[in-house]
Amino acid sequence: MLALAEAGQLDLNAPVGKYLNSPVLAAPSPESASPTSAHLLLHRAGVPHDVSRSVAEQRIGARLADVLPSIQLTSPPGHEATYSNLGYELLGAIVEQVTGEPHAEFVERKILARYGMTGSTLQRRGQPAVIDVTGYHVVGDLLVSPPIPPVPILQRTACPATCRTWPASTGQGRGPAVLGGDCAPC
Repeated sequence: MLALAEAGQLDLNAPVGKYLNSPVLAAPSPESASPTSAHLLLHRAGVPHDVSRSVAEQRIGARLADVLPSIQLTSPPGHEATYSNLGYELLGAIVEQVTGEPHAEFVERKILARYGMTGSTLQRRGQPAVIDVTGYHVVGDLLVSPPIPPVPILQRTACPATCRTWPASTGQGRGPAVLGGDCAPC
């Protein structure tokens, strides 16, 4: 986004509607300002955290605008910071609209390749996510990664020490995943 703004292709302070006709971002009140790309970047656009499970299931391989023509904002733009996966998905749609190329290809070409990140990639629309996450914990002054068996497709795993449950998504993920704690299996 910032590279596009520096190149003059995108105005971070322009309403999202300048770049996206759909989905429409419905304000919580008539006097609310329109959210901007800057609001989306800062998680201050009032966009919900994510889409519902039923919408997510319809979205497999489809563009967000094809299954969700409108998004009801949860707060006025700029009012509060609330993490939003959906907001960042909207940013990806803006990148596609401005550049004319898929978001994943743009990021791989303009960012990942520039920094030699040849082992990194983004998920492409309609393709399963490749999950290969390694959990680490601190032992003394070292980061240690215990061997963790692959998790079968779409299985959920739970860490008995923290009772956190993490989806393995699609593909062969590694799990369980735990952030913090002294869980022996993790």
